[in-house]
Amino acid sequence: MRLFTQVTTLSAAILAIACACYAQTPVRFARYPAPSPDGKQIAFSWQGDLWLVASTGGEARRLTVHEGYDYAPIWSPDGTRIAFTSDRYGNDDVFVLNLRNGSVQRLTFWSGRDRALGWTPDGKAVLFESARDWEPYGAEPCAYVAPLSGAPPYRLHDVPGTSSALSLDGTRVAFVRRDGSWWRKGYRGSASGDIWIHDLKQNHFARLTDDNVPDTQPLWSPDGRTLYFLSERDGTYNLWAMDVASKTVRQMTRYQGDGVRFPQIAYHSGLLAYEQGLDICTLDPASGEVRILHIVAPSADVRKPQGFWQQVRGDVSEYAVAPNSKEVAFVVRGEVFVTRYPAA
Repeated sequence: MRLFTQVTTLSAAILAIACACYAQTPVRFARYPAPSPDGKQIAFSWQGDLWLVASTGGEARRLTVHEGYDYAPIWSPDGTRIAFTSDRYGNDDVFVLNLRNGSVQRLTFWSGRDRALGWTPDGKAVLFESARDWEPYGAEPCAYVAPLSGAPPYRLHDVPGTSSALSLDGTRVAFVRRDGSWWRKGYRGSASGDIWIHDLKQNHFARLTDDNVPDTQPLWSPDGRTLYFLSERDGTYNLWAMDVASKTVRQMTRYQGDGVRFPQIAYHSGLLAYEQGLDICTLDPASGEVRILHIVAPSADVRKPQGFWQQVRGDVSEYAVAPNSKEVAFVVRGEVFVTRYPAA
């Protein structure tokens, strides 16, 4: 009986260890979701690294491990690489992760901010936005192309504008003039962004939207006939679809309050993925079905919050008292600190 009890206790201990190893943590506030070309997987940024999960949700696996902030993943057309943006060297540059061997290639080296936007149709170069030709005057960013061969980046076209998207055949680029900040909600006026198309072969420009509300972040459908974009036409950033030929539009989502952020589209399947609230959602344009992804990560693979003790004197720029009136948070030289009130 004693031997049986010992074996049972040992088995329970092993089971507890196994359960601890497979414990999972819910993933909330994941950022910048990007569906794979076939729409079966979603790459996203969480805790400063890139992760991968099935487009139906489930357990995610980490793709990058770095102290820098890795974000804005973009799949290559063949699904073998992911371009992303990172501040690994002090400012945002464009990198490419090879999914076959895990190697990371740096594509841009400018001292300012570069951000990955997409790929050329042949998968040999990455489209990105930068203001490198305009600094320090603060003009709008422009679209550039960075070849994987290591050749110098070049301008896609000589037009300022951002949120640029190449059509799958590479003949047209949709872009936004006077694009505003995504977090600036409710703006109405002449500085609202509008969507344009530049036919690169004919060197012809066409203005698609002309409203006093922001229209931004265009995405081409796989067949090139539809342009998806974000707009505040109903008071909240929602997804809209425009037939490029007729310019007729239809509303795809109907959120109120907190709207859609940073949508991306699958090259081949057309599946849309985006942020909304604290969740990642997918939208099937054919059926209109919206799915909220329930994502978890292995607890052993989750970065824990880092804290430290530091004594400060003066230089307090902001403060906020906790609802229980027992603690106060304050800012010193750009860092947030929390302390308890001295005892009365």
